[in-house]
Amino acid sequence: MWNFEHTITTQAELTQIWRLYADVTLWPQWDLGVEGVSLNGPFVAGTRGFLTLKEQNIIPFELTVVEPLREFSDVSYLTDAGIAIHFTHRLESVEEGIQITHLVSINGDNAEALAPALGVGFTADIPETMERLAALAISLEGGTR
Repeated sequence: MWNFEHTITTQAELTQIWRLYADVTLWPQWDLGVEGVSLNGPFVAGTRGFLTLKEQNIIPFELTVVEPLREFSDVSYLTDAGIAIHFTHRLESVEEGIQITHLVSINGDNAEALAPALGVGFTADIPETMERLAALAISLEGGTR
């Protein structure tokens, strides 16, 4: 198994961050690696959709955990490669503001061989993506605080 985790703290409102998570049509505005997203139903666990990643193929995914204002997770099974890529997005109120944590894990039969190279590709822009998420959430509030 291969893991990556990154956390930032922002003054953005929790509800605005969650809005950007729950409306998948907005993902390309803050996620640097995403060109488009479609979801075949509501933003709830078990709903499936497709991610169009920049310079890559369309990848199916499924929401596995959706806890409004707290966390959502999704998984993409790359069956031809023998791996599964799990993305987790967590929100926590802390004294300094809202703590945002994004985690990526890759597991499966070929994870040991493929994850180091694939993982870097999937996670290289996560710190900047998270900063964009926070900035967009603040802009939706009508300005900075």
